[in-house]
Amino acid sequence: MPLIRIDTTVSLDRPTRTSLGALATQKIVQHWSVAPDKIQVLVTAKDPDSAFRAGVCPDAEEFGEKSRTTDSDFAHPYIPRFGDNDSDDLVIVSIDTWSGFSFKEKHALVSDLTQEIQDLLRVPGDNVIVLIHDMSPENWYQNGVSGRDQDFLSKSRAI
Repeated sequence: MPLIRIDTTVSLDRPTRTSLGALATQKIVQHWSVAPDKIQVLVTAKDPDSAFRAGVCPDAEEFGEKSRTTDSDFAHPYIPRFGDNDSDDLVIVSIDTWSGFSFKEKHALVSDLTQEIQDLLRVPGDNVIVLIHDMSPENWYQNGVSGRDQDFLSKSRAI
C-alpha cells in the first residue's frame, strides 16, 4: 500500500511526470507484488532554489563541485562523471509503506528505481535519494478503512 512522493528540481513536462508516475507504479508491482490500485504516486517539480545539498542550491554556479564536498572545511569535493546530457538537479523519492518488506526487497526496488530515474531524468546517481518509511498497517487508512481490517482490500475499494 505504498504512497510514493517524487520531488525534483528537474523541470518536468506532463509526459515526463506521467512517465515517472507509471515507472514508480510498475517498479512497486514488479518488486513488491502490490496491486496497482493500492499504489498512489505524487510527482512534484520544485524550483531549483527550494532544494539544497551541502548548503548549495542546484541553480547556483558550480553546484556540481560545491555541493560535493566531503570535509568540514568544504575544501575537498568529489566530482562524478557526467554524460553530455546530464543535469545536476536533485530527486528525492519518499515511499511510505506498510512494514514487512525485507531489506533485500527494499534494496532491489531502490536499486532498480534509482537507475530508471537516472536514465529518465538524466541526473547522476548521487543526486537521487530514496527514503522508505515503514508503518504499521493500522496507521494506513483508505476509504475510512484501516489496513489492520482483515477485509481491507475489499472494503477500501468500495465506491
